[in-house]
Amino acid sequence: MFKQSFNHEPLIDDKIYIKYDSVECHQSIELDNCIVPEPDADTGVNEFYNGYEEFKTKCSNCNKKYTILIIVEEFDSFIKIEELPENWEVDILDFKNSDFFVKSQIETFLYDTDAMKLFRNEIQKLKDLLQIKIDKISLHKTFLRHIYAGTITCTEDYLSTILIQEVLSKDHSFRKFIETDPSFQKQSFSLSSIYFKLDGLKNIVEQRLLSIMYHNVVNVSDIYNRIFGFKFEEMGQIIKIVSNRHDMVHRNGKNRYGEEIKISNASVLEVIHEVENFISKIDNSITLQ
Repeated sequence: MFKQSFNHEPLIDDKIYIKYDSVECHQSIELDNCIVPEPDADTGVNEFYNGYEEFKTKCSNCNKKYTILIIVEEFDSFIKIEELPENWEVDILDFKNSDFFVKSQIETFLYDTDAMKLFRNEIQKLKDLLQIKIDKISLHKTFLRHIYAGTITCTEDYLSTILIQEVLSKDHSFRKFIETDPSFQKQSFSLSSIYFKLDGLKNIVEQRLLSIMYHNVVNVSDIYNRIFGFKFEEMGQIIKIVSNRHDMVHRNGKNRYGEEIKISNASVLEVIHEVENFISKIDNSITLQ
């Protein structure tokens, strides 16, 4: 079972945002405005801060059901998701601190204006790391898994930087993102609150941009198509690489059947070249815009 603590100030923080990939199909699942239970002052001194909230949801793709528990105790606050392994990757965002968090994260994406240069520099560092000789086989495999995962981190960083800079720097892209993103299409509000919504619109868009799982190249390709007018080509190999990266990180190098994924300097270098070609094609398409 997955269990993770989160920062919480009772009676001040009232909601959190939860995001994770389905264990069956790796489809992104997002839960916003999850209510954090208030302390129950009637349960006695030893349990003064205890609170409990349960949410049930399911993946829209594979229909896998999940039960999410939010528990507030005297000295700890945490969530449990019964159907996820204990080392699963889950993002938890405290809404009280979200404004500062969002702004600081967005600033890092806007600081570097040459995403392709940054991508090439980081990829070259991974290639340089591959030249390091490690004699102990078990350590070498762990080392290679980290380099493998790093290639996807470079991919995510490029894709997120390009999209965030485009949407936040160009009015027509900002509007297009709002008009075409499914999460915004589901929202509705009264006309009397329109100015309140307008005042916070940029922050809402920034939060949405940060919430996207950029390693899900199928979804990101759809977003790029809506904003830039082109889809990613030949994604099959990249999807496989991302899936293997998931097993490298969350299953310690084994697939869902417990079989060890074979890895070597040559296979990792091949992955790096695949990622380089993938990003280069995207960057060329961006340049032609």
